[in-house]
Amino acid sequence: GNVGEQVHFGRVFGAAGDALSAFGALEPATLTAPGYGPPVLHLADWNLVLWAYPNDPELPGLRALADPVLAQATFAAEHERFELPEPPAATEARTLKYVAGKRCGTLFTVSFASGAPPRQIYGKAYRSGQGQGAYEIQRMVWESTVRKLGGYYAPKPYAYDGPNGIVWQEALRGRPIAKDPDERARLAETAHEIGARL
Repeated sequence: GNVGEQVHFGRVFGAAGDALSAFGALEPATLTAPGYGPPVLHLADWNLVLWAYPNDPELPGLRALADPVLAQATFAAEHERFELPEPPAATEARTLKYVAGKRCGTLFTVSFASGAPPRQIYGKAYRSGQGQGAYEIQRMVWESTVRKLGGYYAPKPYAYDGPNGIVWQEALRGRPIAKDPDERARLAETAHEIGARL
């Protein structure tokens, strides 16, 4: 009687039987139960394996981002690193953008037992091997002289979770550039200003 949505990440295998081999090699204990259906499916007729969100073989950190309890444990263990006044008492998660097999961004809102104002932290999961480079670039931007002199705003990078490929950073309020179809035409005219500010 419930209506819902379940996102899947699929991979079609070239040779007959490869999908079955990949499906058989999966460790059930490493998979997360989704809201609907099984965590992974094998469709033999199409030589296809389907992973249900948050199980994405290309994004090892996706399951950590999808679980507010795991995120809260991370924030609590190093609350000073995340510039939190104390370990959080509660954490809510909202997925902002998920591109299957490539990246996922999640906004976390943490609240505190002391009544301190809630804070927000942004976590972004990358494909294996890509998170470290993204984190280093963020650090260079954050440490740049222009940013320190107030030439532009940038989110402060808090930490990099290597095993999960997650970059943790300050959540800045703002509006993405050229994300709406009506605004993409403006990207060319604003690119010069964006480059100058950076």
